Amino acid sequence: MGPVIRYMQGSLMLYAMNLISVSPVARILKPVARHARHLPVVFSIVGFVVAILTTFFSGMSG
Repeated sequence: MGPVIRYMQGSLMLYAMNLISVSPVARILKPVARHARHLPVVFSIVGFVVAILTTFFSGMSG
């Protein structure tokens, strides 16, 4: 079960990073990310928020 969760976290992180890189938020987050030492924490939070948002929007459209 561990590798599956790790893979899901990795793909979620990639998805979040892609989402961030195309959005205007990237301009705000990039300088912040440079100074952040706790990047895994930041990415897990971002991934969590993205997961909630995607669930929310898919629930609304469905």
